[in-house]
Amino acid sequence: MISLMYTQLDWCTPLQRMNVNVARWSQSQPKEQLASLLWRQVPGTQICQGIAYSYKGQRGFEYSLPWGPHQPQWICSTRYIPQTGKITMRFGEPWANSQSPLALSFTIEPKVCRFDDGGGLIDAHPNLPTIDFKIPIEPQIRRSYLMEPQVSCIRVRDGLVVVLNSVSISTSRSQWTSTCSLSFSSRLDAMHANNELLKVSINGYEFFLLCEASSSSKIFNAETYSATGRGRLAELATPYKKLVNFVNHETRSFLGLMADIIANSGWTVTGVITDYPVPANSFSYANKTPAEAINFMASAIGAMLDINDETRTINVIPQWPVVPWDTSSAIPDVILHDSVILEFTEHLDIRPEANAVFVRGEQQGVAVKVKRFGTAGDNFAADIVDKLITDNQAARMRGTTELANAGNKIQSSIRTKILHDLPPIRPGMLIGVRKGAEVFKSVCDASTITANVNSANGQVTVNQTISLLRNENTI
Repeated sequence: MISLMYTQLDWCTPLQRMNVNVARWSQSQPKEQLASLLWRQVPGTQICQGIAYSYKGQRGFEYSLPWGPHQPQWICSTRYIPQTGKITMRFGEPWANSQSPLALSFTIEPKVCRFDDGGGLIDAHPNLPTIDFKIPIEPQIRRSYLMEPQVSCIRVRDGLVVVLNSVSISTSRSQWTSTCSLSFSSRLDAMHANNELLKVSINGYEFFLLCEASSSSKIFNAETYSATGRGRLAELATPYKKLVNFVNHETRSFLGLMADIIANSGWTVTGVITDYPVPANSFSYANKTPAEAINFMASAIGAMLDINDETRTINVIPQWPVVPWDTSSAIPDVILHDSVILEFTEHLDIRPEANAVFVRGEQQGVAVKVKRFGTAGDNFAADIVDKLITDNQAARMRGTTELANAGNKIQSSIRTKILHDLPPIRPGMLIGVRKGAEVFKSVCDASTITANVNSANGQVTVNQTISLLRNENTI
């Protein structure tokens, strides 16, 4: 049996010094004695000095034992630090005092500094890698799906409940906002919703709709009340905004020009496109509302508008998130499988082939030939002329869209449900459809969400139908 005895321990901390005078412990076999221990703390490090010990008649002594993390500090150097990636050198302007040979000095003056955030052998603050991977949304495969569809509607102005019999919401890549049709349960509900902003909730997903044109129908022993409307971006269109003319009198970026058009409207513009400068007096339009104008601008560079009605944000995104010939290596946004696909149809859309296109501006634009990478670029599509092609980046984006639209396409129509793990699919998303062990990927061109309430038993049915587009003979 091993016994442990602690005889005496005195500990004091004057002036950041800690001293253990005597600490003895014993075991039956072997016996150990710690004679003296002096411990000192200094800023940023801890040093244990003067450790004397004895074990089985042998004595030892350690002078110092450094321990602890080092303090954060700036490390500066005048040495050249090679940059990662390619170095581009441009010799576009002549130099009058040139000499031969030309000496290039790669030095940094006076010095460059980097911050060391401290830590021990294992960094306390490591540089974490950027999360650049995307995980697609894929509903779980189940033996059975138990669903409780729900549809509700309120008036945004005061939260008044409006009872609906049915609702249909449609949008596509070519539309600048969604369109809707509503059917009300009574005349009073139709009156409450007329010319109002409604918030419709379908299976927990919210949609903001402007109820605009109401109508009624009466037949023998039956009376129905309905209306049509648009998405919330209709606030920037007729009849809420007047038709105006516009000319950019100052040089602005593309997104900055959009922001000027919708200024003081409560809406904001963002974009995942490559922004570029638009010279002064190079862009103009006549008799357009702000919504029509920004949609016209997006179409000019091969982009589309992705609207967030809740935050009143206009996001400018490419019409093709991934070009059709590169979808094999792309990660889709949503993956559908047989368990959630209720109906599937497809047909072939025959279009002219093209691997190159000429894109140019008008008065202050550029002229660019855009060709598909890896091809000869000898089969041209129709030339594109637009006043917003004022930069090579604009020509590249518009040319890429034109080449993506060329060639035979397979149009697929899929009817599916809206679940907690299958959200409403929006135009511009890359959708994967699981076909056996393979997944073919298509771009969502249009979508329609429908919700119907059975007036007899109150049963709710919710479906979404999407139209997909992909190249022929591609996965």
